[in-house]
Amino acid sequence: MIKKIFLAFIINWIVSSPVLAQTLHDVRPPVKYPVNFWIFWICIFLAFLFIGAVLLYLKKKRKQVKTEKAMEPVRVPWEIALERLEALQQKQLLEKGLFNQYYTEVSDITRYYCEDRFAMKAPEMTTEEFLYALKESNQLNSDQKVLLKDFLTQCDLVKFAKYAPTIDEAKRIFNAARQFIVETKEEKNVEVKADGV
Repeated sequence: MIKKIFLAFIINWIVSSPVLAQTLHDVRPPVKYPVNFWIFWICIFLAFLFIGAVLLYLKKKRKQVKTEKAMEPVRVPWEIALERLEALQQKQLLEKGLFNQYYTEVSDITRYYCEDRFAMKAPEMTTEEFLYALKESNQLNSDQKVLLKDFLTQCDLVKFAKYAPTIDEAKRIFNAARQFIVETKEEKNVEVKADGV
């Protein structure tokens, strides 16, 4: 009973409320703002201007990188190989008795030279695979092929068969590598034009 009285009191209070006694209105329609197309076109223009500035910056940056790369001299394979041979000689591995390391490095220098100079994957091949590829190749003459075959065979004896070479044999291997590189380096073709002859 108390609930019914309380409920009747609340309903009566809501109905007699001045706020609710007012008539309810419908939802207002959306507000229409005036469209200014010139603002739209200015935004488009600024966007294109920004994109153009970014592209210009990237183009200049790329050109600067290309210029820096162009300034670096291109090193040819035989220069690199001869330089590495000189660096190997400076290590004095023979005087320290490190024949295995010496022969390994001489062999690696020659193999990387062959890879760079003749486009052979020499460092990744076994000696037998490499010699077979040389046999099929016409980039070397027969004397150079024999020199390289003897060189690689001697290197493999020391590296894998634990052959103990003398210092003179090690120096001959070094000289053979140098000779091979010097003999196979690419000579620049110089064309001489005869004037009026």
